[in-house]
Amino acid sequence: MKTIQDNKTIYTGICIDLLRELSVRLNFSYELIEPPDLDWGIVKDGRWTGLVGQLTRHEVDLVVAAVTITDQRETAIDFSFPYFFDYTGVYLKKPDPGIDKWYTLLAPFKWQVLLCILCALLFATFFLFTIETTNPYYDIKNNQSTRFTLDGALWYLLGALLAHGGVHIPSTMASRMIIGFWWIFSIIMAATYSGNLIAFLTVTRDTLPFETLAEMLQQDTYKWGIMGGSATETLFKNSSIDDYKEVWKNMVEFNKTDPDVFHPDQSVHLQKILAGNYAFLTDRSVLASWTNHSCNVSLLPEKIFPNHYALGLPDNSPYLDIFTNQ
Repeated sequence: MKTIQDNKTIYTGICIDLLRELSVRLNFSYELIEPPDLDWGIVKDGRWTGLVGQLTRHEVDLVVAAVTITDQRETAIDFSFPYFFDYTGVYLKKPDPGIDKWYTLLAPFKWQVLLCILCALLFATFFLFTIETTNPYYDIKNNQSTRFTLDGALWYLLGALLAHGGVHIPSTMASRMIIGFWWIFSIIMAATYSGNLIAFLTVTRDTLPFETLAEMLQQDTYKWGIMGGSATETLFKNSSIDDYKEVWKNMVEFNKTDPDVFHPDQSVHLQKILAGNYAFLTDRSVLASWTNHSCNVSLLPEKIFPNHYALGLPDNSPYLDIFTNQ
């Protein structure tokens, strides 16, 4: 990780710790330099760029960075035994929980359950009204004051469902049995709803707009990008998998209006993520270096390409075995 303090460039992380340990054990000194183009290493116009290019031109003796081993790179430089294993992942901004706050009261039940409750309410209303209308009890007693009308039955059953009840109850035993069973149903629904609501208010669940590359390709709200000059660019560009080819095709289109989708600096992609509607495809371990923003960034569960980091040396280097053994 690179930071600048008091006009001084400071490098931290596992790569720097590894380099320091190797320098102590093998008794060598070192000077840190960066490639002018800030690329990791891809072939452009028949020449290698970035860190790999510096090794092929013998401008540096050793590369200690998050350089991924690929078949194409192994034809140009030597790699030590991998010191870190990772996968490519997809980062995007966490959805704002305040956007769906209005939905919280409905969230404890799925829409299918709410629809069934509504149907049960309507059926029970018409059933109770039919029983009240056809029951001869009120005609025999000549007492119509407690007979339920259609709207009266609806409001009473709805009040019971909301744990409020109603003012009047029917006089007939049949109608009272219907209301009794409805109260049992209402108590069960109220207890289930209350328990689920407490769980929803206690635990925040982030619902991502998509969870796989295939789902990402099916939407048109988010754009995505990668670090230019990285192994990820080469892997997507040369992939024969349909979804990966479609991801690359879309990135090329995005690049026509937004060149930053191929920017070599991770911090540029982080700012685009935090701005919203942007996904960044890179190593899954990157989140560790984004500790100040990790609460606002989500990582999709899908793992894409396996990444093996290793030390890079010039081709046919006599020091390969020495560094590998260490």
